[in-house]
Amino acid sequence: MVEPRPSPAWIIPRPIVNRILTHAMKTAPEECVGILSGTARQIKGWHPLPNTLRHERRFLADPSSQIQLMKDLRARG
Repeated sequence: MVEPRPSPAWIIPRPIVNRILTHAMKTAPEECVGILSGTARQIKGWHPLPNTLRHERRFLADPSSQIQLMKDLRARG
């Protein structure tokens, strides 16, 4: 018997979606930017980052903030 393949979709819990939407409303009309974190196809965190372009249709995450966040996430495992 062939077992069904797991869904490739990531699951974003509603509270995290709400945090993303809140961040987007606060940064409007500028584009918002951030990183989702998690494991095993489950999102467990949302990490907003500064948009250094401060543009309505483009973004560039602040490189130093992004590097520091990645280091912190790796350290947490």
